[in-house]
Amino acid sequence: MSADHEIALRHNLATVRRGYEPAAVVAAISRLEAETSLLQADRNQAIEHRHQIAGELKAAHAEIEELRGEVRRLGKAPVTSEDMSQRLRSMLSLAEQEAAEIRAKADEDASLLRSEAEDYAWQARQDADERVRQSRMQAEQLAAERTRILDAAHQESAHTIAATEHDINARTIAAEQERKRADEEASLRRAAEDEDYRIASDARRMATNKEIESERIAAAAAAEAVRRAAKDDAALWREEATRDSETWREEATTQAAQWRKEATADAKDIRSSARRDADALTSAAHARVAELAAVRDSLVGDIAKTRAQLESFSLTRSRYDGDLAELAKPVPSPWQKEQESASGEIGQQPAVTDGQTTQPAPAPGYPSKRAGAAAQSTGDSRR
Repeated sequence: MSADHEIALRHNLATVRRGYEPAAVVAAISRLEAETSLLQADRNQAIEHRHQIAGELKAAHAEIEELRGEVRRLGKAPVTSEDMSQRLRSMLSLAEQEAAEIRAKADEDASLLRSEAEDYAWQARQDADERVRQSRMQAEQLAAERTRILDAAHQESAHTIAATEHDINARTIAAEQERKRADEEASLRRAAEDEDYRIASDARRMATNKEIESERIAAAAAAEAVRRAAKDDAALWREEATRDSETWREEATTQAAQWRKEATADAKDIRSSARRDADALTSAAHARVAELAAVRDSLVGDIAKTRAQLESFSLTRSRYDGDLAELAKPVPSPWQKEQESASGEIGQQPAVTDGQTTQPAPAPGYPSKRAGAAAQSTGDSRR
């Protein structure tokens, strides 16, 4: 450990931590939480809108029930022969207007609900696709960033290894040059010096060779250790980056699929609910129209029955008037009948006076036909 530390200090090797930057990780998690909050807010808004539509539908049902009660109340009111036609026309007109308004409102509400449901479903699908695309882009960017970091680590380790080898080679060359120079100096001095100098020179040369050899061996060992450590670190970084990239990609894909599934399910639920509400409104409108048509038919039948009863009453009244007129005629006595028969025989030949024919005078107690007709017309006018 001390040798590695000494080599690191000698070559100014920077110490780094393996892993991701904490700020980037926190930012990514915060961004995902914000997107999740937005999705939850959209879903809550859709649920609230559906509750609002249900409340409006309930109010429409209450209004329909109120109108039904009004129709029942109007149907129970007594109907006279004088205001029957006017009231019937008014009720039929109001019923047709109300049916048309209910049908138009139901169609408008159904169209609006379908349009809103389709818009929300399309927007939900677009948002889910956009989030999936963004998650995929983020995963690709992270993978590219990890690849770049690995490449930089490889380049840095290669540069460190190359620099270490260059330093070792330079030290080896310098040591060889020093040894050659020492050999040359020893050779030059051997001729002029005595045996002691040769011994000292040999001893010094041997010491120098040993020192150079030990330094070369230490430098080679240090270079080998640095090379092995760099390779191990690079392999470890590559393995960790690959594993983290795969994990992140799988999590992003799973989360995006879950979001898309939830958004599609919510859109389907909202569309189904809107379709059911629209169908219910349409069915209620059709039922209301059918009920009003039944009321109209019932009123028409009642009017027809009333008219038939009035006509029957008029015929009975006319018959009773005729019977009363017959009963109002005076009954002749027997002597009046004999006088009437005698006067009838005399009156068979009319008298002519001044070119005019004189009609026989009616017998006393018997009204003439003209007087009877006048009396009958007067009685009818009085009645």
